[in-house]
Amino acid sequence: DIEEMSLSYDKCFDLVICGDVLEHLKDPAKLLRRIHGWLKDGGRVVCCVPNVRYWRIWRDLIFKGDWEYASEGIMDQTHLRFFTTKSFKRMLSEASFVVEREDMRIAVGPKQEFFNRLTVGVFREFLGFQMLFVARKN
Repeated sequence: DIEEMSLSYDKCFDLVICGDVLEHLKDPAKLLRRIHGWLKDGGRVVCCVPNVRYWRIWRDLIFKGDWEYASEGIMDQTHLRFFTTKSFKRMLSEASFVVEREDMRIAVGPKQEFFNRLTVGVFREFLGFQMLFVARKN
């Protein structure tokens, strides 16, 4: 359990990757603060987390009144935390990281492509089911 382990990696790493990990933790912000200490000056953290603003999640909630966990995906039954782009960037900032890059993995299809182009990317976050962030130690 990474949240309970005592790890002393003071300024040991150039890069730490948290791929689909933080959403499973009780206190992901606390782990990010620990990771900050593990990184060398100028070190980076790469984080990949599901996007709770994905349109299918809200369709089910708003139109079906359903918030159902699943065996995989955004609503994975093992997820303890949920993030939007804004909430995740705020958590990185509060852990003394500066976001250098962010990207959204979009469910690609002709309808999504057309809608994204038609709205000039305004609703892009609703089309993405996974977010990627690269942040530098501040």
